[in-house]
Formats: sequence, structure tokens, C-alpha cells
Amino acid sequence: MVQGINFQKEKKQFNCQANLYPIIGFIPNSILYFIPFYLVWQEYLNIIYLEELTRTVDLSSKGQSDSLVMIHTMIVGIALHVLIDGITWSAGTENGLRSIRFGMML
Repeated sequence: MVQGINFQKEKKQFNCQANLYPIIGFIPNSILYFIPFYLVWQEYLNIIYLEELTRTVDLSSKGQSDSLVMIHTMIVGIALHVLIDGITWSAGTENGLRSIRFGMML
């Protein structure tokens, strides 16, 4: 049987470590992907081109409604992704979906 206080402390420490590894891995991966990106798109990565690009952005009501559709699509996509992950993980548990908790850890 796991002791409640020790288990909670170890769980919290594991969560901190689990969140730290992606942050540490993000930096070298970003550099690894940015170098070829920069070499391929170097001529388009200047201030003048980016200023011209921002002037051509459509800020009309059609553009705003497109943005709302995109945001809603992303939210639904994230929810479906989490649901699919939960169903997949529940296949390996004894109690099925009753063993899975959905939500965010803050």
C-alpha cells in the first residue's frame, strides 16, 4: 500500500520533472529546425517583406469570422485529441475509462 503523503510528494516531483524535460528539449530542437528553415527562406525573412505582408492582411468582418472558425476548430480538435488519448490509454487499464481522468494539471 502506498503512503498518502509520500505518494503525493513523489507525484508532484514527477510532474515537475515531466514538465521540465520538454522545455529543455525545446531549445535544441528549435535551433535544429530553425537553421534549415532560415537557409531556405532567408530572402523572405527581412523587415521590408514582413511589413508588406502585414499590410495585405484582411481585417474585414470576413477575416474575423474566419479567425473565429479557426479558433473553434482548434478547441474541438484539442478536445477530440484528448478523448482519443483517453480511450487509447483506457484499453490498458482494468477499469477502462473509469481509470482515466480528463482535465489539465496546473
